[in-house]
Amino acid sequence: MASRRNQSPVIKGSPSSGPAQPKDTPMQDIRPAVTPESLDGNHSQASATASSDIPIRASVPPEATRNDSLHVLGQRPKILLSAINELSAYGIDSTIPLPKIVVVGDQSAGKSSLIEAISEIKVPRDAGCCTRCPLQINLKNDESANARWVCNVVLIKKFTYTPDSEPSSNSLHPWVENSAPSSTPFGTVHSKDALEATIRRAQVATLNPQNPPHRYMSSDCIDNSIYVQFSPNIVSLEISAPNVPNLSFYDLPGVISQSRDGKKDTINLVRELVRHYVGQPNTLVLLAVPFESDIDNSKASGLLSEENANDRTIGVLTKPDRFQSDDRVEGWLEVLRGEAFAKGHGYFVVKQPSQQELKKGVTHTEARAQEADFFASEVWTSRFSGFEDRLGTSKLQEVLSEKLASLILETLPTIAERVDDRLREINEELKTLPDPPANALHVVNKALGDFVHQLRAKIDGDRPNELTKSWKGARKTFLDDITVSQRPTLLVNESLYNSTASTPNSPALTPKAVVKKQPGFTTPSKRNRTTEYVTLDDSDEEMAPTPSKRTKTSITALLRRPPPPSDRDSAVGLKVRFRLDEIRNVLDEHNASGLPGSIEPKAVDRLILSALVNWGVPLQAILKALRGALSTLLGTTLDDTLKEWHATALYKEMIRIIGTFVELHVGELESNTAARALRVEMTKPITNDVESLDRAEELELALFHTARFKERSEAYFDKTDEQTGKTTSTEARENKRRNAEQAAVIHKAIGPDPFAREVKVMSKIRAYYKIAATRFVDNICQAVEADMFLRLRNGLQDDLEEGLRVTEPDCHNYAMKLLDDDPVRADRRMRLKEQKTGLEKAALRIIQLKKDL
Repeated sequence: MASRRNQSPVIKGSPSSGPAQPKDTPMQDIRPAVTPESLDGNHSQASATASSDIPIRASVPPEATRNDSLHVLGQRPKILLSAINELSAYGIDSTIPLPKIVVVGDQSAGKSSLIEAISEIKVPRDAGCCTRCPLQINLKNDESANARWVCNVVLIKKFTYTPDSEPSSNSLHPWVENSAPSSTPFGTVHSKDALEATIRRAQVATLNPQNPPHRYMSSDCIDNSIYVQFSPNIVSLEISAPNVPNLSFYDLPGVISQSRDGKKDTINLVRELVRHYVGQPNTLVLLAVPFESDIDNSKASGLLSEENANDRTIGVLTKPDRFQSDDRVEGWLEVLRGEAFAKGHGYFVVKQPSQQELKKGVTHTEARAQEADFFASEVWTSRFSGFEDRLGTSKLQEVLSEKLASLILETLPTIAERVDDRLREINEELKTLPDPPANALHVVNKALGDFVHQLRAKIDGDRPNELTKSWKGARKTFLDDITVSQRPTLLVNESLYNSTASTPNSPALTPKAVVKKQPGFTTPSKRNRTTEYVTLDDSDEEMAPTPSKRTKTSITALLRRPPPPSDRDSAVGLKVRFRLDEIRNVLDEHNASGLPGSIEPKAVDRLILSALVNWGVPLQAILKALRGALSTLLGTTLDDTLKEWHATALYKEMIRIIGTFVELHVGELESNTAARALRVEMTKPITNDVESLDRAEELELALFHTARFKERSEAYFDKTDEQTGKTTSTEARENKRRNAEQAAVIHKAIGPDPFAREVKVMSKIRAYYKIAATRFVDNICQAVEADMFLRLRNGLQDDLEEGLRVTEPDCHNYAMKLLDDDPVRADRRMRLKEQKTGLEKAALRIIQLKKDL
C-alpha cells in the first residue's frame, strides 16, 4: 500500500480561499498559484507568482442561469481532470498518490445529500444502505452539440480479500493491495433515474468478492445479500454530460462507531480506509459536518487532525435548516471566520432537500432554487452577513473544480519526476528477475564459466579481494600465536645461592597469569626472593611460586594434559613457563647414567615436546578462519555472477556443490595434512639445520646467563647490605654489573650457577622451539595455499560441471529445470511488469498533457 506520508506537494489555504475572503473578490476570478511553466522544471518560480494569463476558468457572468453555474467556463480543468483520471486508471496511484478530492464525514452527517448535490445524481439511500465502499465520481462537461447525459459504471479492484491470511502491518487487513488495479465495466447508464439501482448492484457486487461481478450486472438481479460489510475496492462513475462541473472526487464510507455485524474489526477497517485516503498530502478533503451537532464530536474531524490534514480541508456545514437556537449563532460564526475548528480552506454552508422533498421527486434545479431562497432569508442575510460567497452548493462546486485543477497543475512536475524514478527502480529490479530463457543450457554454461573465471582471478590474487585480505590476516595471526604467544619462557629467580635441589614437589607446567613488575627502589628488608617479579627478554614477568604450593611433575604429567580449547580467544596465556627445579627433576628422573649432572637426550626431547602441547589451539583457529574466508570468497563470487538467478534451482544447486567440495577438501586438510603436521612435530624433535640450531642455542644461553647473573647478583647485594647495614641502590648495583672488574668480583663471590645444566637445557628448548615453530607455520600455510587453493582453483569446475550435468545427454532438459521460475519470483516479476506498463502509459500521458496545456 502506498504510504500516507508521501512527500508530495500539499495544497493549503490561501487568502483568496480562506474564511476572511473580501466580499468584492468574486470566487470565479481566483487563479491558480502555478502555471504550466512549472511543468518544465520552473516549479518554485511559477508557484510564487500567480499567472494572469492562464486562468483556471473564465468569469461567470452575473446573469448566468442555474445550469450555467454548474459548467466550467474554460477547457483547462477539463484537460487536467481527464489526465489525472487516466493516470489513476493506469494504476500508478498505488505507488504515486495522485491529486484527488475525498468526501468524508460521520454517518448521518448529510454526506450523501452533499454528494448528490455536487454530482446531480442520486445514490442509494435505503435503510441500512450506507456507502460501503469508495465511490469515485468523475464529472466531465460535454460541450458538443449532441451532448447528452451518460454514465459508465466501472468496478475497480485494487485489493484482494484474504480472510485466511495472518494479520500484518497492512492496516486494511484482511484486504491486501494488488500490484496493479483491474477494471471491470459494469454497465452504461443513459438515465439519471436508472443510475441509483445500478450503483446499488455495483456496490453489492463489490461487497461479494467471492462471486464474479457479472452475476450482479443485470437489472433483473434482486440479490442484495453481502459477504463483507465494507470493501476498499472502488465503484467508479464516469459521468459525461452538458452543463456539469469538471470535477472528480471520492465519496468514502462514513466513519462509524458501531457496525451491523458487531465486530470491532469492521469499525477499524472503515477508519483505516479513511486514513488511507486523507493521509496523502496531495489530497483535498471535503469534511461534512451537520449544523445539528458539534464539530468537536465529529469522529471524521478527529481523524483529519490525527493525519495532519486540516490544512488541506474544506469544511462543509450541512443541514442548516436544523439550526435551532440563536444562542449558537456566535459559535458558528467563529467557525466560519476560522476562529474555531479552523480548516485550511475555510467552511461552506449548503442546504439540501429533506427526505420528504426527495420522496416527492424534487429535481436538482428545484433543489438549488430552494437553497437560494433559504439563504436569502433574514437570519442568513443579517446574522451571517459577509459570508454570501460561501453559502450554496454552486459556490462550493466552483471552488472545488478550481482547487482540484490548481492542485493537479501544481503537483504534475512531482508526479512526472516520481513516475520516471519509479520506472528506473522497476527496470533495475527486473534486471535481477529475467524471464526464463529459451537457451537454458547456454545460460547455465555461461553462469558456470563466469563464476570459475572470477574465482580463479581472486585466488591468483590479480588484485586485492576478500580472500587475499582475510587469508593474509589469518596467516599473520597464526604466525604470532605460534612463534610469539606460545614461545616458552623460564622463571630464573629460583635457588639463587645454593645448589640444593628443590623439594620433590614441583608444580606442573600449567599456564599462569602475567603480572607486571612494579618499578622503583626496594629496600633489602622488603625484598623477598621467592615473591619477586622477574623480567625475561620477551617481557614475560612472573612471580615464583612458594615451596608450599609446589607439586610433583613428571614427564607423563607434562604430556598428558586436557585437550586444548579450539577457540583462539580461550588460548590466551597458553605458553609453557618452565622452572629450573622442575627441569632438574625431569633430568634427574630420566638420567640413565651413573654420573651426576649428565644430560639424558630423551629427557631433553620430552621437555622440548612439552613446549608444543598447545599448538592445536591456533591450528584449529586458522582452519576456522580458512573456512570463513572461503565461505566469503565463494558466496560473494556466486552472488556477483548469478545475481539474476538467485531464486532458481541453479543458484541453490551451485551452493550445494560448492559447499560439498569445500567441506570435503578442508576436512581432508584438517584431518590429514594438518593433523599429520602436528603429529610429526609432537613425535620427536628433528632438524638438519644444525647451524641455525647452534646459533639460536648460543643466543638463548647468553640471554639466560645474563638473566641468572642479574638475579643471583641481586641476592648477593641483598645479603651484603644486610651484613654491613648499608644500602646499595638499584643504580649502583647495575653499574657494578656492567663494570668488568666489579662483575668479576661478583662472579667469584656468588660462584658457579648451581642450575647451569638446567639453564643450558632451557636454551636448547627455546632454540629448537624457534626452528620448529617457523617450520610448522610454513608447512600449514603451504598446505593451504599450494594444495587447498590449487584444488579449489582447478578442481571445483569439474565438480560443478558434473553436478550441473552440462555434459550429460539430458543436459538441455536439466538446464531448463535449473532455471525454472520460483513462484514467488514469477509473481514479483509479473507485478513489476504490470506496474511498469501503467507507469509507461502515465509517462506518455503526462507528455501529452504538457502539449495540451
